[in-house]
Amino acid sequence: MKSIRFERHDSVGHIVLANPPLNLIATAFSERLSEAVHEASESEIRALLIRAEGPNFSQGGDILDFIDKEFNAWRTRRS
Repeated sequence: MKSIRFERHDSVGHIVLANPPLNLIATAFSERLSEAVHEASESEIRALLIRAEGPNFSQGGDILDFIDKEFNAWRTRRS
């Protein structure tokens, strides 16, 4: 199951954060969000809703994703 998915319901697109309960944002999550936004932009929708599964929209960044990463490698990836 993807942590983020794009769905289309008639003319409304839905980007769904699907990594409950916290929907933490990590590298893979961010990459999939970018893919979902691209997928939405290529579709013929008239509106876009971003929603989340579970009790939290997002609790923010997953700090464990930064462990074992050098600062410069992380900064370069985000540039």
